[in-house]
Amino acid sequence: MKTTFVKVLFFIFLIRGIKSQNLPDGSSCQDFNGFNGICVAIRNCKVIFDKLKNNSIRREQIKVCDVVTRSICCPSEIINNNFKSNSSRLDVPVSSRSSLWDFVENESSNCGKPKMAFGTAYHGTQVKRGAYPWNVALTNSSDNSFFCGGSLVSNKLVVTAAHCIEGKGRLYFFRPRDIFVIIGAHDLEARREPSRITASVKTISVHHDWNPHVVSYDADIAIIELDDEVTFNRYIQPICIAAPNSASASITEGVIAGFGKSEHRDVENIARVISSPIHSYDFCANSSDHENLLTRRTFCGGYANGTSVCVGDSGSGLIVKHEGVYYLRGIVSASLHDTLIGCNINSYSIFTDILSFYSWITTGKDEQILFRELQEEIRRLRSKTTTTESPMTTKSSATKTDVATTSVKPSNSQWMYKNTQIVHQSKTSQANEHEFAHQAILGYDNNNPFGYGTRHDINWLCGGSLISPNFVLTAAQCLNFGFYRVPQFVKLGMNDRLQKDGKARIYSIDDVFAPGNFNPKMPDYEKFIGIVKLNASVNYGQFICSICLPNKQPDDISVIISGYPEESNDHGEAEHIFKYSLQKQPREECNQIIRSTARDQDKNFCYGTTENIAKCKVNQGSALQIVNDNRMQCIYTQIGVLTVPPQGCDSAKYGFVNIFSYIDWIKETVGGDEELNKNVCNIHLH
Repeated sequence: MKTTFVKVLFFIFLIRGIKSQNLPDGSSCQDFNGFNGICVAIRNCKVIFDKLKNNSIRREQIKVCDVVTRSICCPSEIINNNFKSNSSRLDVPVSSRSSLWDFVENESSNCGKPKMAFGTAYHGTQVKRGAYPWNVALTNSSDNSFFCGGSLVSNKLVVTAAHCIEGKGRLYFFRPRDIFVIIGAHDLEARREPSRITASVKTISVHHDWNPHVVSYDADIAIIELDDEVTFNRYIQPICIAAPNSASASITEGVIAGFGKSEHRDVENIARVISSPIHSYDFCANSSDHENLLTRRTFCGGYANGTSVCVGDSGSGLIVKHEGVYYLRGIVSASLHDTLIGCNINSYSIFTDILSFYSWITTGKDEQILFRELQEEIRRLRSKTTTTESPMTTKSSATKTDVATTSVKPSNSQWMYKNTQIVHQSKTSQANEHEFAHQAILGYDNNNPFGYGTRHDINWLCGGSLISPNFVLTAAQCLNFGFYRVPQFVKLGMNDRLQKDGKARIYSIDDVFAPGNFNPKMPDYEKFIGIVKLNASVNYGQFICSICLPNKQPDDISVIISGYPEESNDHGEAEHIFKYSLQKQPREECNQIIRSTARDQDKNFCYGTTENIAKCKVNQGSALQIVNDNRMQCIYTQIGVLTVPPQGCDSAKYGFVNIFSYIDWIKETVGGDEELNKNVCNIHLH
């Protein structure tokens, strides 16, 4: 019975384009037949539950109320009498959690309830001490200078704007150690305030859709995790988060409290508060000043009457009040520029709409990703009914491309690519857009090999693969790349080497690693593997996710290499990712290619082709990968890292480091299987 139910449930939620009504549990609804119902968890709707078991209902006949709470519209007269609504989507804080995204809703929380009463202030009035206890200030750890605001949403998490996390010139993201979060402060210059806490940062999560190189301010949101939990008191309290379809979502006027510039001085030591109406998208779009800045996930606010947010207010929250409780409704994102004070106080301002990012804030994932996780959960339930062993390791269910991960969570990436004919191609072909969402490329500063330059100075040279949210796998020689020396940047999410369409992301490199016996001065360095650590965790999305690693020695099968090759005729670098298949080469030939010795033959192998390939010289560090047959695990498993490019494109031969020989070192370096298990690339099955 369980197998039948899970099987049917599997097909229900594997519907491309399935839509959710975003209704809380217990809400009134109408099913597809027009009958009145109530939103409940599917297991609590007996009539639909039974029909699923008997295969007597089609997927089109079930209306989903909320993908987050996984509830459906159940005819009200037949709801299971034992049902109790315990997972309603209410306005709630992000509760204390063991991990960043382990969200637990808490209906009885005291969020959004300051311990001190205060009235509404207008036109930049100074706030009273303790009036907005969720307000925080972000400062540079190097000189304690203030640069942005934020909102405390739990005892360990702060919501702010993504552009606040960018370094000088938007060239890189701040590292956690670059930022202090000032909590409970009334006067920024009063360093000895009893209520003041200076908190260090553990992690920074920027929304994966944010791109600083496009005109609009879409997805300008980030979450900062503190090193330590803070204790709530009369001066430190969390703000509630406004949820879609909640009462607070319909309120059209709020307030903003921030330390930003005023017409009199650069930064206010004491925060000022202004009131601000929330305008509709159409209202804002009709303003010629804002039409290029807005998206459907932003709104504009303000009166355009000399009262406006300004430089330094970025990241601060727009707060609304409902029945005595305050809710975070928006994040200060952008305002028009003024040459005198930096902002135009007579224009409307742009805010990130919290309602559009409710799922991401409260779960760490967009709703599309939640659908994929639901698929994976159902898949695991189904596998438990058919085998007592892990489907990732048993012969009955695993393919010859088993992966090292044991609890794969599919990400919102690559589900649209289901054509496996790629493994049978001999000639090179250009990759589909974002077909290799794990593809990375390392950047080197030509003018400043050991520091930060401008974006125009970056040379994108070595290849790599994202293997977790914080680490990229590459070749050891890429860590000491000739004149360029150490890499300083990693670009992800691109299909074009110089891509600037809003999808590519650039991260600074925090550290580099190579095996203990690696020596860049020795001629056999190409036998080694390398890892770079990013300065911030990558947020997976439609264009970025990580690749699987092998849990056994790879077989002699056809494989794919992907990367940026050179043109064979003029040696000009190809800007797009190319792909083509290779075949295993005899050991004798490989020894000559990679200068292998008897003691290290298990650490490398060679692949090649007998044909003349137009573009063959792929950048070092590129991935040699297998296309998996069982794609509920992941699309690709990387088995090698390119260390020796071919000498020519006629019968090209390549030398690779065998990843499996270094798998224990890789796990130790990145922090174990748990780090590698985080959202590998997966596809949507049909």
